[in-house]
Amino acid sequence: MNDIRWKQRFQNFDYTVSLSREAVAQDLDELSDLAKEGVLRRFDWAFELAWKTLKDYLAYVGTSAKPVASRTVIKEAFAAQIIADGQVSCLIMAAPSGST
Repeated sequence: MNDIRWKQRFQNFDYTVSLSREAVAQDLDELSDLAKEGVLRRFDWAFELAWKTLKDYLAYVGTSAKPVASRTVIKEAFAAQIIADGQVSCLIMAAPSGST
């Protein structure tokens, strides 16, 4: 099951990122407040899928992050060389404290 789970999450993540790119390709100043909130929600959704995909992939390769929280998973993915150093800084700064 774990080998399929991370792949399914990655497909959902990839789709969400493409939707987010589509949204930010527009002139954000022209968007209504509601549309801007939708763009932010897409980012939140993409971030959530990103770290949960990493968590599932780490489990698939036999590594786990404890406690299971976004910051811990991102740090563990960096230690496993799944993500690069520059990406870690950005992801950790975006991660809310204690997000699960």
